[in-house]
Amino acid sequence: MQGTSATHLRSINARAMLREGISILAASRGDQISVETSNGGLFTSLVTDALGGGAADLLGNVTAPAIYAFAEAALGAWQQRPLFKSHLSTVLPIRKCNPPIDRAILTRDTRTLPSARGGLSTASRIRSHVRKC
Repeated sequence: MQGTSATHLRSINARAMLREGISILAASRGDQISVETSNGGLFTSLVTDALGGGAADLLGNVTAPAIYAFAEAALGAWQQRPLFKSHLSTVLPIRKCNPPIDRAILTRDTRTLPSARGGLSTASRIRSHVRKC
């Protein structure tokens, strides 16, 4: 849109309506430049990492908001800010990874864990079971 001001673009963006169930995840805002490298876009690389398990919750679910949060946090040092727009009544996983912690460990009654006295803490024992997607 040649000759369109950033203020006008923000005004259009503020009025954009999405149908329920639609999410938009963009690499940057309209007035920003998206970082590209010889291997492709930085944002694309972050989304790939997020889908590979970087944005998975403890049950292995990856959602659109989690992908946005993962990318936004990783771009902290860059001037590039991703954009996430959504109209969801329920957040559903878009990918299922192997959970980083076995479900049996998550649901285990902590009273069955050995005492932390003289040994590892409960958090340390759980961290020792964490695995990547």
